[in-house]
Amino acid sequence: MSTRLSGGTLRGDRRRSSLAPVAVILLVCIAVAATGCGDLPPKVVAAASPSPTPKPARKSVVFIGDSLTVGLYATTIDTTYASLLAIRWKATLLDRVGVAGVQAEGLLTSVETMEPAATDAVVEVGTNDFVKLAPADFDRSYRALIDAVRRREPHARIVCLGLWRSADERSPTSQGPEVYDALIQAACPGPFVPLLGLFMDPTNRGPANRQTFRGLSDTFHPNDRGHDAIATAIANEVTP
Repeated sequence: MSTRLSGGTLRGDRRRSSLAPVAVILLVCIAVAATGCGDLPPKVVAAASPSPTPKPARKSVVFIGDSLTVGLYATTIDTTYASLLAIRWKATLLDRVGVAGVQAEGLLTSVETMEPAATDAVVEVGTNDFVKLAPADFDRSYRALIDAVRRREPHARIVCLGLWRSADERSPTSQGPEVYDALIQAACPGPFVPLLGLFMDPTNRGPANRQTFRGLSDTFHPNDRGHDAIATAIANEVTP
């Protein structure tokens, strides 16, 4: 399962229009005795036009990742962490490149065709690599993905998210998810936001078999509360 949403504008994305400065002309006529003011030339006073304030470039963000970036299992696309974060940042959601079950290496091709000119790129991957790759192999593939994102978006700030896993889990090589999180943080050129604590809160997941825009939910992926918690964690850690 994959998702690709390009060029969409989220609800809550409001663009402000500025009014052109209006010149105010004041004609002053002073009556002199009984002769009136016919012999006096009018005084014209023009209000000073304020210097235009340059508008800052609007933030635009791309999201790259696995099933959490796809949106499993928020009720609607508007309650996914990507949509919620874009609203919190007052940013345009430029592209959402997500593939359920993907590992870092599997996103390399998708990144090459990602919508360009983002100010921020949020990378969320590693949850599936944890159960399939040894730490050293994951480190290589994750760094290759980050390099690909930087080539595609050399001016974008890259934000990296940690694993959506239980801190009590162990990989096939008997490593905890914190080992993979440390590798992500070391490879990330920008802010790192861990998710382990959010996963450990059971109210951020489930219940199973609830209808969502991506099918029936399970007890592993974040629910609406979990997606909101992820967006909040990123917004608290990374200023717009």
